[in-house]
Amino acid sequence: MGRDLREQPYRDRLAQAAERYKLIQMDHVSKAWGHLKDAQANIPNTAEVMAILRRNHESYESDSVQWGLNYLATRVFTHPLPMGEGGRWPLTRFFVYGLVGLTQWEQWTDDHRPRRRPSELKKPVTLPDEDPKTVPDAVTHCIECLQSHRLGDGWPDRPDASPPRCSVLETAGATMVLSRLGVLPDEVHEARNFLADVQSAKDGSWPEIVGRGSKRGEGSPAHTSLAVLALADGDDNHKRHAERGRDWLLNHAGRWERATDPEQHEGVEEWLHMTFSLGLRACLRMGIDPLLPALRPSIELLDELWVDDANEWRGGEHERPSVHGSHAVVMAYEELKRAQARVDPETFFRLVRAAENVQQHYRLQFGDSPLIEIVDTRNKDRSAHIELGSKSWSLVRRVADLQYGAHEREGLIPLDELSDLSDDIKTMIRRINRSVAAATDQHLDELLLVPRRAEGCRLTLRPADQPPSTPRSSRHT
Repeated sequence: MGRDLREQPYRDRLAQAAERYKLIQMDHVSKAWGHLKDAQANIPNTAEVMAILRRNHESYESDSVQWGLNYLATRVFTHPLPMGEGGRWPLTRFFVYGLVGLTQWEQWTDDHRPRRRPSELKKPVTLPDEDPKTVPDAVTHCIECLQSHRLGDGWPDRPDASPPRCSVLETAGATMVLSRLGVLPDEVHEARNFLADVQSAKDGSWPEIVGRGSKRGEGSPAHTSLAVLALADGDDNHKRHAERGRDWLLNHAGRWERATDPEQHEGVEEWLHMTFSLGLRACLRMGIDPLLPALRPSIELLDELWVDDANEWRGGEHERPSVHGSHAVVMAYEELKRAQARVDPETFFRLVRAAENVQQHYRLQFGDSPLIEIVDTRNKDRSAHIELGSKSWSLVRRVADLQYGAHEREGLIPLDELSDLSDDIKTMIRRINRSVAAATDQHLDELLLVPRRAEGCRLTLRPADQPPSTPRSSRHT
């Protein structure tokens, strides 16, 4: 598992992504960023790129940062206006992300340079009937608007909605950024109380829509992750609620480990949750060991989402490379770095080696379908019998035949030598691996390995009845 947490590939890719976004910015009329390269610039995506540049140690005085600040410091005054008044939408999110982007660098507090925005004709234009604003002006404006737009103890997505309804997305987002800035402490505390109050007493999750629960009768992984992140730095009571949410996420990892989810709040502007990132970050923030097998699929996904030709990350398995996707991956990697820092480096690498070496002590034995046995070669009393579905058993048997050169057997799944694996097969593999991990008390956290580029699939254990042999194709190595 250690290969998933290497620092250098991430740092190199982060630098490449930052350079790409700086080049895109130079060609954009607004000197800011949208979701995709040629998309209209907006506050949330500009704030996300500013966070990426900050993690890449971009200088506050660089052109890219200053242009981004110009955009945010002016647009937080105009974008939340009604469309009939020259704005876009009166969304709480504009103030939340405005604060996120404007305050990435500590120098913002003393930066009193007037900020102007480029017009379509590339002429300096100030806000109508207003003096140019500074970054501190814009930050104060966002804080004041968040204070006045509260609904009860939380925040709605749109204060002008009829009727307005508090949103976990907006309440958690506002809570986190206000807490980081150390402002509105009473409002932050009350918002955390609100999040704690709307948590499910039954299972510890948070609903898709506050006051209604999920349409499927289940908790929302995205909202549960957001609430956990917002409560993690609260008081002891808030942390107890966060721990219940963390436990729910771990028990339902299959719902978020590689997932993205649309926001379900009524009337909301389109928003896609990077749930694979949020869930991982929430678990790590609450002290979960990054080597825990339950976190492995989402950690592996972070690497898989990188696109070499685009120099940015995708926002999910089936999404295009985007700012939103890159920001989600970068934030997850940064959380991973903090989690690793909690473990002594020697201890950490010793754990990594143990996780890799333990596989040398196990062998796979096939019984009649649908039984397999994981044999501990050091102590056969600790061997585990696992009952799989018939298709899962056939998949494991098929991989063993291909990898170790046994004769093909009739009645097995024809998988074209397992290249270009479908999503259904990948889901089946993850279920098999979870069954193996549970049966071996987490000593062995995978049986089938899917390579990053989906070239094929291979066993991590040698079948007990097959001698080692060279695979027939390099794609199975």
